Amino acid sequence: MAAQEPSPPSSLEGNKPGFPKKILANNLEDKHLCNSCQKILRRPLQAQCGHRFCSFCFYKLVSDGALRGISVASHEGSCDFMIIMCPSCKELMRANEEERHNERECPERTLNCKYCKEPFLLKNIKVRIFSSV
Repeated sequence: MAAQEPSPPSSLEGNKPGFPKKILANNLEDKHLCNSCQKILRRPLQAQCGHRFCSFCFYKLVSDGALRGISVASHEGSCDFMIIMCPSCKELMRANEEERHNERECPERTLNCKYCKEPFLLKNIKVRIFSSV
């Protein structure tokens, strides 16, 4: 009798959408969820823009023609995962990180002096501290 091929674990089946969120006790970050079915990614694929899909969901979107009416240019103009450049410091980041970058990370961001309330650039903070003392 010939040895039977082992069947792949169900987690590897590509003909199913993602796993239900309730199988995990902890909440997951959005990066672990399919952009289509909003479940935990199963056999994930990532588009160039950064969107993640279960392989089943991605191929379903493509075969259903759901992506036909969407032009790449219009998607990139509104995609949260699009890579953009900070106009001040020229650092590259995803569009959905722009607010955090401008408020907390950009070395060219403007702050207000806690003593005189005048605006100054973060990169000049040492000069500002010593001139206020």
